[in-house]
Amino acid sequence: MMLSCEKTQVNSNAAGSRGGSLRKDLLIEFPRSNYTPSEAEVTLARALLTSEESELIGCNEEVARIRDFLEQLEAKQSMLQGRVMKCRDFTSIRRRLPIEIWDEVFSLICLIDGFSLSLPATCGDGSAGATTLTLSQVCSLWRDVVTNTPKLWSSFALSITKISVPIQGLLSHYLRRSANHPLKIRAYHRDRGIYEDEEDSDDDLLAAAVGKHGIIAFRMLMSHCTRFQELELAFDNWDILDYLCNSRTRISFPELRSLTFRATIGGTGRAFWFWKEACTAPNLVALRSDKWEEYMSRSLVSLELDRWPHLLTFEQLGASTKLECLSIELFQGSATLSPVNFPRLQSLFLRRVDCHLDWFFGFVTLPSLVHLKIKYIFPRQPTALTSIVEMIQRSRCSLRTLEIACPGSQVRGSFKFVVDVLQVCPELTRLEVPYEEKLPYKIPLPDQPEEPQSDLIASLTATAQNAENILAPTLWSVALPISSNVSNVAFAERILTMVESRSMLRLKTFAGSSILRWVTVKVCCDRLRMDRPSSTFYCECNPFSTPNLSNRMVSLEQCGSRITIEGSCGRPPYANMAD
Repeated sequence: MMLSCEKTQVNSNAAGSRGGSLRKDLLIEFPRSNYTPSEAEVTLARALLTSEESELIGCNEEVARIRDFLEQLEAKQSMLQGRVMKCRDFTSIRRRLPIEIWDEVFSLICLIDGFSLSLPATCGDGSAGATTLTLSQVCSLWRDVVTNTPKLWSSFALSITKISVPIQGLLSHYLRRSANHPLKIRAYHRDRGIYEDEEDSDDDLLAAAVGKHGIIAFRMLMSHCTRFQELELAFDNWDILDYLCNSRTRISFPELRSLTFRATIGGTGRAFWFWKEACTAPNLVALRSDKWEEYMSRSLVSLELDRWPHLLTFEQLGASTKLECLSIELFQGSATLSPVNFPRLQSLFLRRVDCHLDWFFGFVTLPSLVHLKIKYIFPRQPTALTSIVEMIQRSRCSLRTLEIACPGSQVRGSFKFVVDVLQVCPELTRLEVPYEEKLPYKIPLPDQPEEPQSDLIASLTATAQNAENILAPTLWSVALPISSNVSNVAFAERILTMVESRSMLRLKTFAGSSILRWVTVKVCCDRLRMDRPSSTFYCECNPFSTPNLSNRMVSLEQCGSRITIEGSCGRPPYANMAD
């Protein structure tokens, strides 16, 4: 039935075409049917085909023309884009920057950690820091700047602890690019587990600790030892130096100016030859070490020792007449001294003192002393500090910075000592009197109703009575501690009064005096509360949080005198102002 209907419809359409016209849509329908066109219909279809083919040719020609035009337009676009980029590059500010600016920029990037090439023991996993090499591969300008700046290739931090991949190619490239620029080297080895004791340092153990790639890398660096300007070595065992670079190797350090030498254990002394050659370098001026020998350079300007060597006397140290900075981590001494003069010593840091200072300050003269820092660690007997004042008077030095920390038993005496120092040091600009950090802070005993630094604060307060003779008139920075008795509002008020008297508000009436700009108050209290929103501890008894004192602190800051509260009572001093 459906086939009959379809055939009837096609015949009907065909009948319409026999009237002299052929609808175009029938050409689509006819192929789907079994209809056989008549001669007239074929003639009409051929005429239509000729017309359609002619129109198709026209369309194809137009498409080809448009495509040609589009290709020409795209080519012109590409050319103009390239010319615009070149013009922008030509007029770019980076092209007008002096090479010195690029040098500074790349130095900040490449030497952000102090070294242009960092090779940790795990450098095989991609952790090597080779920023300079990366920058040289960005563009031609950067490549030209970087490759022509030897200092960007001349500092190395190398771990020689079992390096897992060969690094000699990268190291060789950097050494070649560094040209003749002085080298800065840090070589370190940390694998103490391989040593059972100081005698256990045979070659097999040392080879296992370093590995083939570490040995090659260290020897490559040592082949340029005549260019070393800064050398830092930190090993677990000094004997490893003799294995890496034995005594048959000829070495010299004509350009060496700074040497850092540290080892966990001393070994058997097989590397003595290396140590002596480095310490007697003709231009060595800075030495940081855990040992001292008589043959050390007499041209030293800066000396840092981990501890006071038993064999060292100040007569020997005094032979270094150019010494300007002396720092000793653990200061222990008991020897009887003869008077010694250090004519150029400007900075003296005794970071952990476990002895009387009379034996030292009673015999030395420091006419150029500017910075003095002393920290005690529970001396066996009470410590006298008067010898320091006597040394300052004898030396007639212009002390500018003083930091002294004493144990609890010496706190009150230390503040009295500071007052004595201030009286003989009118040019002091910075004062810090912290407590010993390891001391527990207790509530003051009944026979100690006031903070021990009360006398110091009273002495620093400028008044009309002492206008002609203000204590430490050039002082601009002070750091003071407060013990558990921080709830003493009157004491906190005395601190603010002292700061106000030396601020821009009042000090302009005292000619020749400096404004006290920075005051740090470190407080500690065992009555703490948790501030839930910020998850920090604060002390509700902190008197600096009261509205009256907070307002005064705001006024001081507006005038250029800032008070900073530090420690476990670190609640912001202006907290109550928002309440």
